[in-house]
Amino acid sequence: TRELDSYDDRNFLITAVAKDGAYPAAALGKYVLKVHNGVETAHGIVIEAQNEAMSHVRENACWCPSPVPSVQGRLTETTVLPGSDGQLRRHAVRILPYLPAR
Repeated sequence: TRELDSYDDRNFLITAVAKDGAYPAAALGKYVLKVHNGVETAHGIVIEAQNEAMSHVRENACWCPSPVPSVQGRLTETTVLPGSDGQLRRHAVRILPYLPAR
């Protein structure tokens, strides 16, 4: 896992690896764990619109990342994390497939 450069959010490159056949082969690979900033989290409709736009493009035009459903089946989850000032804040998080730059 390593943090990727980002303007507003925090993004982490993660690699899913097989352990004792616990995951289907399709789930293995690299992903981006995206922790959204407080503004986008407070206005969840923005993230929902992004999810819908990515899915539409992927289904009708070309490959683009689409959110991977959580174990609860949701495209976006929330968590509480400390900010740079130490205050706890709610953040939306989601997982996206990673495609390296070419």
